[in-house]
Amino acid sequence: MKSNIRMLSDSVTIGDSRYDINTDFLVWIEIEHLFFDKTCDECIRLAKILTLAYPILPPDPFQAVRGIMWFYSGGKYKDDEDSKPASNLPYYDLTEDFDYVWGAFMAEFGIDLTQCNMHWWKFKALLACLSDECKFSKIVGYRSMDTSSIKDKDLKGFYEKMKKRFRLSRTLDEDIKESLVATSLEGLF
Repeated sequence: MKSNIRMLSDSVTIGDSRYDINTDFLVWIEIEHLFFDKTCDECIRLAKILTLAYPILPPDPFQAVRGIMWFYSGGKYKDDEDSKPASNLPYYDLTEDFDYVWGAFMAEFGIDLTQCNMHWWKFKALLACLSDECKFSKIVGYRSMDTSSIKDKDLKGFYEKMKKRFRLSRTLDEDIKESLVATSLEGLF
């Protein structure tokens, strides 16, 4: 019987070679931030992303970017037309929401994100498993709430108020976010 247990990867395969990749979730939060930082020159962003991701840069930058996308997506990214990035919680920004995420991890798992070294994939899995009762999950719920079908005026007003109160500087669904990351990286070449 084949096991469904997936090991946490610490490298990517490019051609016939394996290249170590930085696995720390804080590094990948920074990389994700750089994906969308339009205030920074594209070449500088790419250089920072590559330098953060790889201790030793692979010789082929196109394949190095594909390796970054594979790792960023938790090993689910495939470089073909039929593949779609895996979806996680929508409507959050790990940099902007770090205090909420930090508090949720402390409350639910006893993990102080400022005092640990955690693999990116483990972080993403735990993030996806946060209870609906934690403040971060409630905020994500407010942001993603479709208020157009709510008939009760007071209830609709409450959710619209919460959406406005907790809105992000940029609101992106995770599928759209990962798709934009891929497009952004490919556009740098």
